[in-house]
Amino acid sequence: MEIVKFLHEDHAKFDSQIQHLVDNNVINRIFDKDYTLWSNAETEITNRLDWLISVDEYLPKIDIIQNFVDEIIKEEFQFVVLIGMGGSSLAPEVYQEIFGENESFLKLIIADSTHPTAIKNIENTIKNHKTLFLISTKSGGTVETLSLAKYFYYQLIREEKPAGNLFAAITDPNSGLQQLAEELGFRKIFLNNPNIGGRFSALSYFGLVPAALVGVDIKKMLETTLSFKNQLIRNQSISNPALLLGGIIGLQSQKGIDKLTLYSSNQLKAIGAWVEQLVAESTGKIENGVLPIDLEEIRKPETYSKDRLFMFQRFGNDEKLILEMKDFVRCGFNVVEISVENTYELGSLFFLWEISTAIIGNILQIHPFDQPDVESAKIAARNVLKNYAKTHQLVFGGKLLKSHNFNIRITEEEKFHTITQIFEELESQLNLIPTEQVFGRPYISLQAFLPQTKENQAIMVELQNYLSEKYKIAVTSGFGPRFLHSTGQLHKGDSGNGIFIQIVDSPSENIEIPNKATEIESDITFDILVQAQALGDRAALLSNNRQVIRCEINSTLIEFIESLKQLI
Repeated sequence: MEIVKFLHEDHAKFDSQIQHLVDNNVINRIFDKDYTLWSNAETEITNRLDWLISVDEYLPKIDIIQNFVDEIIKEEFQFVVLIGMGGSSLAPEVYQEIFGENESFLKLIIADSTHPTAIKNIENTIKNHKTLFLISTKSGGTVETLSLAKYFYYQLIREEKPAGNLFAAITDPNSGLQQLAEELGFRKIFLNNPNIGGRFSALSYFGLVPAALVGVDIKKMLETTLSFKNQLIRNQSISNPALLLGGIIGLQSQKGIDKLTLYSSNQLKAIGAWVEQLVAESTGKIENGVLPIDLEEIRKPETYSKDRLFMFQRFGNDEKLILEMKDFVRCGFNVVEISVENTYELGSLFFLWEISTAIIGNILQIHPFDQPDVESAKIAARNVLKNYAKTHQLVFGGKLLKSHNFNIRITEEEKFHTITQIFEELESQLNLIPTEQVFGRPYISLQAFLPQTKENQAIMVELQNYLSEKYKIAVTSGFGPRFLHSTGQLHKGDSGNGIFIQIVDSPSENIEIPNKATEIESDITFDILVQAQALGDRAALLSNNRQVIRCEINSTLIEFIESLKQLI
């Protein structure tokens, strides 16, 4: 793997800035776990840096993983449903997408949605198939993960199946999940190194166990990654790939070029969602941050604003991507290329991005290993649920403006009288932005609390591209509650230029969440939980003075999008 820079600026000046990182011994200090690179205090740094030794630590544990996988294959399991959020689910998803399905191993299904329709879709897929449920959470207390775990466990009990033998867990030692797994008799508990943060856990049990279950040769991948890691340590020059990648992103962000646009060869497209979480959650703090943009289609360079840094991740000799990349270079954009020769360099790519993200944090002088604003949405959602427990009603607040396909809920302070007024003001706001503006340029975040089906994702990406091209601004799209564990930190911790369009529906059926995995009693349903999470995130955004448009749809997603296009 190599990284090549194409920057249209004073190269001597840029090289001198990278040389400053070399002179400051940044690479060695990262590997020495020197917390002063990011903060004067070591809180949530010194106990979050063992991702640096993941490869060394987990190579000797390959047999533990492989023995487990061999048991599962021998017992003819067909599916593995991974129940987890954020860092616990994104890397496993990348492994399956990039390495592809292997008929001799299991097919991976990610359960990271609390939407009832998404849950029913999983049940329908695995029906009549022997399935392993892999519960994955570092803290052991993630509400979505535990709710889904209890639900699926109880369904097996109802069917008089040996539930414990169909469950395994990955978690930190002494977590609530470890205790629960022991009580319920899970067949296997993988206890991860607790000094590895969730979004940096791709090369630990959290990533490696699911990877092995879908047929990845994790020993080969880790050995490749170890060789790459040693190359990074030895290279004390401005050609160090991590210094270049982290340096380019960090230094450009300081100039207002903070929209990191990710384009990849088809073989590498899946890594975009993982990079999005890593960069957004690590950098979006103290009115700062780098906004990753994933899934956007490649358009003509002249349709983009100048706050963009383009990242091309190329697999092999992808001539089409190379030509597209050269177009951006000719048009004067800042462009970076990463080239990957084979799929087993995926571990190296994970590690490169992790080191580079640590370097971005150093340049921007932010703490890349905590996530202080993620908790605000969780607290707000818990408050919604506490009130529901008392009244058995959800309190939405504000006023409702109605239309045929959707309604919009506004706050008491907003003075709109029609939905048309809301979007006329938004359009006026976007059209007033000078084309040459770089610093403080806004972006739109589309947030769909809907099932992440292929159809829904395609519709959301189409809207993302439509808005981005029309207004020449960055537009991202994500599905809730998944994105809360990914880009949610940046949405509340960055400089506050985001415009958030929240899309929620009313699920057609309720699914009860058992209070305990072994009992039928339930105080809440999944439709209430997903509504509380959407309301909680909206409340957290509003409390941080963000602009939020909450759309409550009563039609299909595509019908809503068509109505929205007529207004914006």
